[in-house]
Amino acid sequence: MVNSTKDNAVQDKMSELSTNESKRLLMIACAFPPVGGAGVQRTQKFAKYLARLGWKPIVICADSVPGIPADHSLLDDLPESIVRCPIPAIDPETPIRRLLAPFAKLARRSPTWSSKLDGLAHRAGNVARGLLDFGVPDAQVFWAIRAYRCSLRLARTHKAQAIFSTYSPASNHLLAYWLQRKLHIPWIADFRDLWVDDCEYEGRAAWRRWIDGKWQRRFLQSADAVTAVSNGQRDLLASYLPDARAKFHTITNGFDEEDFASQGKINRRNSLSTDTQQRNPYCFTLTFVGQFRSTRVTSEYFKGIAKFVHSDPRIRQKFLFKIVGQISQKMQDRIARLGIPLRVTGYLSHDQAISHLQSADLLLLSTARGANAASVIPGKLFEYLRSGRPILTIGNRNSEAVRIIQHCNAGIDVPRSVARVSDALHVYFRAWTNGQMPQGCSASVLSQYSREKLAQRLDAILANLLGLNPAIKEIACLSTKSPAHHTQRVHTNAESHEVVSV
Repeated sequence: MVNSTKDNAVQDKMSELSTNESKRLLMIACAFPPVGGAGVQRTQKFAKYLARLGWKPIVICADSVPGIPADHSLLDDLPESIVRCPIPAIDPETPIRRLLAPFAKLARRSPTWSSKLDGLAHRAGNVARGLLDFGVPDAQVFWAIRAYRCSLRLARTHKAQAIFSTYSPASNHLLAYWLQRKLHIPWIADFRDLWVDDCEYEGRAAWRRWIDGKWQRRFLQSADAVTAVSNGQRDLLASYLPDARAKFHTITNGFDEEDFASQGKINRRNSLSTDTQQRNPYCFTLTFVGQFRSTRVTSEYFKGIAKFVHSDPRIRQKFLFKIVGQISQKMQDRIARLGIPLRVTGYLSHDQAISHLQSADLLLLSTARGANAASVIPGKLFEYLRSGRPILTIGNRNSEAVRIIQHCNAGIDVPRSVARVSDALHVYFRAWTNGQMPQGCSASVLSQYSREKLAQRLDAILANLLGLNPAIKEIACLSTKSPAHHTQRVHTNAESHEVVSV
C-alpha cells in the first residue's frame, strides 16, 4: 500500500511537470532591476520571456550594488509572475558613515569640515571596498553567504526545478553551486563574460589567478549546462572539459523589440537645412552608448576623430561627439584637449539610452583589446543594430563583433589608425551632408537576435535537462522539509510583482 502511494506520487509529479504552469526556475543574479547598467539586461530579458514561456522565475538578487546606478524604469519590464528576493549587498561606506554620524552633526555648522568629513567617509569606503576584493571568489561572497538560506527556502517553497546563475560576479555561481549540492536539481552556469580568460583579467597576482582558476573549473564541472555569449567564448570554456563539450552552448545577447516599439517614430536629421542649423548647430552626431572604458581606446582612436574635426571649419561647427553613459573626468579632459566637441549625458535609464540610439547619425563601437578580445561581443551591439543607424567600429577587424556587423552590412570597420578613423568619418559626413546616410541592419537578418528567440533557446536547454529524469529531480528537491515562508506584495508606481521579505 505504501509503495502504491509512492508510485502515485511520482506519477502526479511527472504529470505536474508536463504542464507549463509548473515550470519553476531559481535565477541568481546579484545585479538585477532595479539595479541598472548593461549587465542586468541579459538576465532581466531571460526572466521576462521565460515567464511568457510558462516558467515562474524566482530571482535572488541584491537590493543595490555599490558602484552601479539604479534604474527603476526597468521594473516596468518585469511580469507580475516573477518573484524577486532582494538581499542587501555589503557596502562598507554605509557603516562608516553611521560611525561618523555624531561628528557629521557637529560638522554641519562648518561647510569646510562637513566637506572634509564627507570626503573621509568616501575614501575610507573605497579602502574597505578594496579589501573586500580579496574575498574568494570576489567581493560579493558575503552577499552570497547572506543569500544562501533565503535562496534555499525559496527553492523549496516554490519547488524550483532548475537553477540559472550568471557571471559576473562569480559569487552568483558560488551560490548556485552550494544550492545545487543541496537540492540536486539541474544548474545552468551562464557566462556573459569570460572570467580568468577575460581580456581585462590580465595583471592579477599569480595566487589570485590560481584560486579563480580552481573555482572556475569546479563550476564548469558541476554545472549541468554552460552558456556563453559567443562561439569563441563557448569553445574556450569547453576546452577545460573536452569530454563534456556537449553541455556547452552559445546564446548571444540581443535586443528586445518591445524596447524599440515603445519609442515611437523619431524624425531624423539628414541634411544641413537652415532650419536644422538654427535648432541644433551640432548636427552630425557620433554617438557612443554605454560605459566609455579607457581599456578599449588608444591615442590613435582620439587623434583620428580630432584629425577629422580639424580638417574643415564646417565640420567642427557641425559635429558633436556624444557619450550616453559614464566616462571618467580624466578621459573627458583628454578629449577636450584635442578640441573635439563633446557632450556627456551621464548615466541614463535604459529607455532614454534607446532614444539616443535612434536619434544618432552614426554610432561608435570599440572592440576589446588583449587576450581573447576577438571573442568579445559587446552587449550593446545588438541594440545598435536594431536602431537602424550605421555603425563605425574601431579596433580588431577579426573579432566576432565585426563579423556580425559585416554580415548585417551595418557599417564600416577600421583598425586603430589615425588616418583610417578620419577617412571613415569623412565618408559618413559627406553622405550625411548629401542626405544619403546608409541604413543599418535589416529586420530579417536581426530576427535571430531578438530576446524572445534567445529565451526560447534557454527554454530548450532547460527542457532537455529536466527531460532526462524530471520526476527524480523534483522529488529530490522536495525530500527535505520546507521551512515556513512569508511573502508580501509590494506595489510601486511602475509595476506590481511578488517580492520576498527577508
